[in-house]
Amino acid sequence: MSVLRVHAADQEVAAALACYLPRMDQGIVVRHARVSLAVDPEALRAARRIEQAHHTCELEEIARRQARASVAFMRDEILADPGSARLYALLGRASPFGGTLAELDADKIVREVNSWHPRSRWVVVAQHLQTFLERLSDENKKELLSLLQGTMATFGESELADQIAAVVDPA
Repeated sequence: MSVLRVHAADQEVAAALACYLPRMDQGIVVRHARVSLAVDPEALRAARRIEQAHHTCELEEIARRQARASVAFMRDEILADPGSARLYALLGRASPFGGTLAELDADKIVREVNSWHPRSRWVVVAQHLQTFLERLSDENKKELLSLLQGTMATFGESELADQIAAVVDPA
């Protein structure tokens, strides 16, 4: 029982006492008894400070959970892919892309959302490729990435080939 809830404690003690009444002992009948509890003012102030500290801790924990949920939402939903981020910007939220909403190209947004959709052909290909790579030895992974680097260079994507080279053989 908390010292902050003296009236509730009074009622509980009175109810517990009532179970034993009336009581007769040595010719005396006790039909009614009354108990009154009092709390030292300093103990009451200390209990209030402790209760306030607990309340503050609870509010801080709620704020931390909300922040974690916001970060998870941004990571998992808003920033999952560029198209989703732009769609979110269209809803009038703060845009990490800069510019005004009028400058956003709706057709481009639709293309991006569709290209990043979990069942999109290229997303599925990338998922299967990742599964394949996970099953390869480190040496086979390096060899495959070297082949990919050469293929990119052959198709005129030398910048991408250089980025792959940096992954394959970091200097």
